[in-house]
Amino acid sequence: MNALIASDVNLVSRIAPPDFVRLQNREITMIEMRAEPGGSNCVMRLGFNLDS
Repeated sequence: MNALIASDVNLVSRIAPPDFVRLQNREITMIEMRAEPGGSNCVMRLGFNLDS
């Protein structure tokens, strides 16, 4: 959370409840995301089209 507050990082994936309270009074955009089917078991992949 210190890195987020210091703008050293731009994104965190999970916030503990005490940290959520710390961040509420700051100019930080927070979005609540709930797990859908698959939850944290989902795999995201970025592939490059090397033929073009």
